[in-house]
Amino acid sequence: MAKKKPNRPRTAQAGQKPQAQPASAPLPLTPAAGVALPVSPTPWRKRLGQAAAIGLPVLLFLILKGYSTAPFAGDENIYFYVGKRTAEGVVPYRELFLAHPPFHLLIAALWMLPGYLGPWQLKLASVLPAAGALALLLVAALRFRVGAIPALIVGLALVGSQDFLSGSTHFTGANWSLLLVAAGLVAVAVERRKTGGALLASAALVSFHVIPAVAGIALGELLASRKKAIPTILMLAGVTFGVHFLSLIVFGDPYYKQVFGYHMGKTPMADAGEATVIRFFHYEYPLVLLAVGGTIAWLAALWRARLGQGAPPHRAYTLAVPAAVLQIAAVMSADRVFGYYNAPLLPLFAILGFFFLDCGSRRLGDAVAAWRAGHPMRRRLIAIGVVAALLAAGAAGGEALERGLGYWNKEVGKTTAYEWRDSPALPSWLNVAVKAVFFRSDRKVGDVHLGITRYLWHEFVSENPIVLLPDFEAATDAPGTVFGDASTAPFFALATGRAIALEMADTNVQIFKSGLMTIPDLLSRLKAAPPTFIVGSPRRGLYTAPAFYEWVLADYREIARREMAKGKWLILYRRQAATP
Repeated sequence: MAKKKPNRPRTAQAGQKPQAQPASAPLPLTPAAGVALPVSPTPWRKRLGQAAAIGLPVLLFLILKGYSTAPFAGDENIYFYVGKRTAEGVVPYRELFLAHPPFHLLIAALWMLPGYLGPWQLKLASVLPAAGALALLLVAALRFRVGAIPALIVGLALVGSQDFLSGSTHFTGANWSLLLVAAGLVAVAVERRKTGGALLASAALVSFHVIPAVAGIALGELLASRKKAIPTILMLAGVTFGVHFLSLIVFGDPYYKQVFGYHMGKTPMADAGEATVIRFFHYEYPLVLLAVGGTIAWLAALWRARLGQGAPPHRAYTLAVPAAVLQIAAVMSADRVFGYYNAPLLPLFAILGFFFLDCGSRRLGDAVAAWRAGHPMRRRLIAIGVVAALLAAGAAGGEALERGLGYWNKEVGKTTAYEWRDSPALPSWLNVAVKAVFFRSDRKVGDVHLGITRYLWHEFVSENPIVLLPDFEAATDAPGTVFGDASTAPFFALATGRAIALEMADTNVQIFKSGLMTIPDLLSRLKAAPPTFIVGSPRRGLYTAPAFYEWVLADYREIARREMAKGKWLILYRRQAATP
């Protein structure tokens, strides 16, 4: 019997084309079902790299937040005071004025449940959700098989964002809604649709300004699969409208007037939307470049999938693109916006940055491999070098643009001096290191600086109302209530255990401009139950109303004056004894 010849690989005959090799496996980032691939045992070196990709950005973020420990004169004091009084049993919206949705109040009430413990308690309410959002995004990226190096680069870009750092200083609701938007998007992307819908609804019930991003995520889910989008959209709509409807039943007309009518009656700000978006795109150019690259990579992946040359992009990126587009369009078209309205863009841009760097580095690595570049690590380093060069080019272009246009800084060449302040929460050697690496004592208008540097400047010139606290505590012989500037009076009420007169912590002038209350009505109520102390700053807030300021000067005397920040004073008034 003839022996059977062993099978040998067939070679191309002369004049024949070699057979095409099987197509390489789809990119790990692009499974058709939108679910993370099964995880195989990971070598310890890779686990160490993944731990560094998560730990280093989070650690740097927490170090930098050591410079945000001081109290701040801002709206956050309103929310903490209202939250504390709600936890004590005072009925919100009926007995307490609050212009924010109920979940922002719920977070504040839970946070202040143990009472006022100190300034650190107030700051942690903003730092922890931002740190959680950062860690969540990095863990999700690694779960979706993004490489550790691309994840680390995007994580550091996010920590280097002034909007991310400054937004995690103030309890505006932007930090918690950012966390909820990121968590909701990730949940929907891994097909936890009901959970994702509930998280996205919670984000919209914390801050109204995230509604465009939430709607964009729902739109992306609908475009990906109409049938599968139904649970997400039903949960999102059900929770959102259900909570508002229940609140209207419980709190009645005051809820509608404060949460909806107040905002509709605010006076517009000229060109606010365009200026806010321009500032964000200009100063956050690393994240913007990453997001633009991620969007292009997403479109390319869609095109290849349509041609049958690859799998469609992961669902997370299909959700992030329409969400970012709607958020940008909404902010640009709004007539009254603030910088933190861009906060929802941060997790969306980070997710697109993951896609860009990971896909880009793989594609570029394959191209370099065709040039016989050698070891895969060398190919990755070349790819990272190209990305770094692009970011450097963006920085140079941004500086040239700033010098040429000036935007809101028209006095190009003017220099502002800043003074360094050590953080009491950090050891001295770490203060020295942060100062050497990130701080600059002079800021010349027209120069572009790191987001971390701008963040430190912001913290070092912030208005700190605690400078007046010793004077306030010295007046313990006079029991009674306090009233005044919305950004500072609630802080003193918290710090000294006093109540605010009329339980009106929010005295924003927009309340009177929107028609919810008039200055004569306010004065009539204050004269009927006059507060013992008035706190405020000249030419700001209520003090811009002549009738209110005249009443303060007539019935109260100044007992202390302190400088919160350069040229910004805080004054404590005490009620004079009634004359017979």
